[in-house]
This record gives sequence, C-alpha cells and structure tokens, in this order.
Amino acid sequence: MPRKKEFNPQIAIERATHLFWRRGYHAASMDDLVKAMGVSRQSLYDTFGDKRRLFRAALARYSESELAKELSLLGPRIDAFDGLAKLFANWTGSARSAPDLPAGCLLTNSLIELGDLEPESHAIATELIKRLESAIRFALERADEEGRISLEDGDFADFAGRLMLTRHGLMVARRAGVADGVFRSKMRELMAMLHRSRRL
Repeated sequence: MPRKKEFNPQIAIERATHLFWRRGYHAASMDDLVKAMGVSRQSLYDTFGDKRRLFRAALARYSESELAKELSLLGPRIDAFDGLAKLFANWTGSARSAPDLPAGCLLTNSLIELGDLEPESHAIATELIKRLESAIRFALERADEEGRISLEDGDFADFAGRLMLTRHGLMVARRAGVADGVFRSKMRELMAMLHRSRRL
C-alpha cells in the first residue's frame, strides 16, 4: 500500500516556482529546492520527477497564477480598450512584485536564460508567452471592431508583437531594480500609443 504524502504538493510546487523565479533554472540547485519546498529529496523525485520536470511543473503553475492574471484583463466580456489600458498599468505600476514575490516574470527570465541550453523548457515558456501575445492581438482587433482604435496599417499582429517586446523589457528592468520613475514614464508612452490609434 503506497504511503500517504506527508506534504502538500500544491504548496511545494508554489515554493519551487518562487525559487526558480527568483534564482533561475540553473542557479536553483536540488538542495535549494528540497529546502525551499520542505520535502525530502526522495519525495521530490517520487512526486515531481527530476529537476527538468519540476521546472516544467513550475512553468505551468506560473501560467495558472501570474500569467492568468494578465489574460483575465483581456477576456471577451471585458471592454478591449480598457482591458489593454489595465494591462499596461499592470506592467508598469501594480506589476511591481508583492513583497513575497520575486521581481519580473518567470517566463521572460526563462526565455533569456534557457535558449539552446534547455530547448524543451524554452519552447514551453515560448508557447505560454505566445498566449498573452495572441490575447493582446485579439483585444486590439476587438477594440478596432468596437470603434475604439484604428491602426494605420491594420497590422494587429505587429502591434501586439511590439507591445510584448515592451513587456519583456519592463520585466527585465523590474528585475534589475530600475527606478519607479522609468515605469511611470513608460506607462505614459504606452497609453500615448493606444490613444494615437484611438478613433475620434
């Protein structure tokens, strides 16, 4: 008869996610993970597998929590223009990590760190971040259909891509400890971009 788990797997993966988010994949050792998760090494392997599989579980957990918050601002029942404005505010203002959360974004960090070193995990992070880019594109299209914006070239995919590049830069800057004034300035720039495309 299998032994009952002596820990909560959801709490353990949440702690692992925060450690990977704070230190990165390579800098988070198995000893660090065992300590942070509050589990034995054997329990970690039995429940989550090796470090690669644990990291992929952490990416999924991050997607279900932090990424989901961004996606929720662009839902089909939310005014598209207002949702985009709230998303920008999330990136530049309220996106500042809570005291108990690491700075920046685990997905952005992973895209920078992993590359060819961990191609499968890099591909997973890429696919997750593409969900947000697609949601932004659809929000732009809805805002256009609703008469709230009008892009000169009508290239919503390109505009969404440029916004995602801005997001990545902001998340790296947040992790680097850039002063808050820079983020306030960037919020004004983002809103100016949106208002330039706004229909009068």
